[in-house]
Amino acid sequence: MKHPNLIFRFFTTFIILMSLGGISTTIVYAHIPFISKDKHSTAQTSLVISDIAISKVIYQDLTPNASESWIAFQAQENDLLYFQLGIPLLANLIDFRPSIGLFSQSSDSTENNLKVIQKFGTGDITEPEIFYEPFTKTSSWTFTEHQLVLPTSGIYYLATFSPNNQLGKVWVSIGKEEVFGARDWVSLPSKISEIRKFHSLSPGQKTSEQNPPWLLFGIGLIGSCLGIFLIKKFLFKVNRF
Repeated sequence: MKHPNLIFRFFTTFIILMSLGGISTTIVYAHIPFISKDKHSTAQTSLVISDIAISKVIYQDLTPNASESWIAFQAQENDLLYFQLGIPLLANLIDFRPSIGLFSQSSDSTENNLKVIQKFGTGDITEPEIFYEPFTKTSSWTFTEHQLVLPTSGIYYLATFSPNNQLGKVWVSIGKEEVFGARDWVSLPSKISEIRKFHSLSPGQKTSEQNPPWLLFGIGLIGSCLGIFLIKKFLFKVNRF
């Protein structure tokens, strides 16, 4: 009988497409994470990133010993820089209003004497938007998005700080292109754990447990293989009658 074989091919294709659809839905929300903490408190110790067009999120801690957090990147004239600030949705951060500044290093300046391009405050935002990140299952307050055309080629810096000397956690989202490579997937499980700790009240407090994407991928793949096997077995029995 040819019909069972056609049915088998149809359902096999359908299951594979559904699996890929679920995977791509997860990838759409993927931002390359950088767990900066309080390690980059000066321009000289900046976290260096590449390709500001690719979506990435840098998770920072402003502490008594590191009241600023710096990011450095190389850019070309007329490159578009997109960035946004956010803070974890936690009761103790409800009044936390960090600022961010954009600096450049020109031929007549050094890391100790940077040119200030513009500073962006959040103190006038009384009701920040609430943002739920489905990839990491975390919630944040977000502030204004910014898009700037960079005037010249060179090295630029983004520095996060608090004009009121507040301490807290803040993340910086840079870029919009969603690109997630194999190397990023390998390090993802441990980084998701760190991101959830970042969105907790304290290092010892756990957020609600969620299955990481690699586990969901594995379950989906096994389920697809099992579904194909059962359909094939069923159609084999139909062929015998």
